[in-house]
Amino acid sequence: MFNIKGHSGCELVIFVEDGQSFVKKISASTDYTPRLHAQAAKQKYFCDKLLGASGIVVPTVIRTGNDSFSMNFFHGKDPVTFFMSSPNFNIDGFFEKLSNFIAYEVSECEEQLFDKDGFLKKFYSVRKKVGESVVNFHAIEKIFNDLPVIKIPVGMCHGDLTFSNIIVGTDQKLCLIDFLDTFYESPLQDMVKIRQDTLYNWTPMVYNKNYDKARYAIVMNYLDKKFDSFFKEYEFYNAYYNAFQIMNYIRILPYAKKNKIKKNVIFNVEEMIT
Repeated sequence: MFNIKGHSGCELVIFVEDGQSFVKKISASTDYTPRLHAQAAKQKYFCDKLLGASGIVVPTVIRTGNDSFSMNFFHGKDPVTFFMSSPNFNIDGFFEKLSNFIAYEVSECEEQLFDKDGFLKKFYSVRKKVGESVVNFHAIEKIFNDLPVIKIPVGMCHGDLTFSNIIVGTDQKLCLIDFLDTFYESPLQDMVKIRQDTLYNWTPMVYNKNYDKARYAIVMNYLDKKFDSFFKEYEFYNAYYNAFQIMNYIRILPYAKKNKIKKNVIFNVEEMIT
């Protein structure tokens, strides 16, 4: 048995039972426990929905405790290692599986008019936490106030679909982990999180192994063009992507403990609003 610290502050314990490996995720604090329970419920939901789905795996939640839950352990590579060692057709396969997953999410959602008031309410809440001097909140507020109100799919999303929450199996299946409850349950959140990696190179910010940075940049540029082109088939993406990406990034700021991450977030937000 050994322990790993998750990005949320939760503790991950890998243990063996009856010859099988499992992972136990333990809440970071009493305050965080309700969120952990919501994440376990969301993972169960996706596991049931995607049972037998081609190319996507979700670990089965086997046990839920007062401040933890346990799941199957999935053996595989992190995406950075996968991208460094894979031929182009496997990278294309990664894109196809993830894009099919997004398309499935959209098909399972209900179309609703964009909740602009709720979106702005979340913005003001984040703004209060962060403080006025960190980024140009006045410019962001104008962008958000100018958003149109059209229909957007609501009801199903992973919530934190960065590449750091994907494991690639030896059979090329993608295992999705660390489902997150989010203020707006829409597949657009997952589109935003994917491009947080392909366009803004998020995972290397939290990655502690050596890798070929030049090759990684080439792969990300290739994937970003493919994902962006695919996402642009959806009207709601064209209308709301930039606003949701800004919101995604400013929501990181209250939790950015490392200075390099905070600087990176601020830089990217300023780029988005100019």
